[in-house]
Amino acid sequence: MSDLSYYVGRRFEKIDQGEEGWNWTVVLEGDARVRNTDEARSWTQENLEGTIFLRPIFSELDTRMQFGMGENVTAEIVLTPTKYTVADPTYASGEEEIYPQAPPIQEIPPDPSDERVVDQAEGGENMSETQQEPQEEEAATEEESSEESEEGTEEETTT
Repeated sequence: MSDLSYYVGRRFEKIDQGEEGWNWTVVLEGDARVRNTDEARSWTQENLEGTIFLRPIFSELDTRMQFGMGENVTAEIVLTPTKYTVADPTYASGEEEIYPQAPPIQEIPPDPSDERVVDQAEGGENMSETQQEPQEEEAATEEESSEESEEGTEEETTT
């Protein structure tokens, strides 16, 4: 899966501004696109002309795209980690957009049987009850062995 680090070193080309202030896309060299999907983040009118994407900075609070020349940062774009997409014809076919910092959505299939009961063992016994029996036996065995060792210690001290 591609993320912002794949685009380091690409030249800034343009901003595609939508009708709403929050609907904007950064277009980098090679038609790589980073699209904002957070309605709370409007375009800040950063001057990105003549810059190169230097580095992404990832945190749980925000994702930053730093632009400049060499190691000199001249502009920075701030994104919400789970509310931006990336698209690049180099890594995907067509106009496929990926949410690189959002966890994938996994669908759990429905239980195939209405009669299936997961927490019951064969014969209808509840597994939690059958698991408790060996623990009680172990505790009784430990008590017996500790009593025997105490008796052995008393015999040794009297001789």
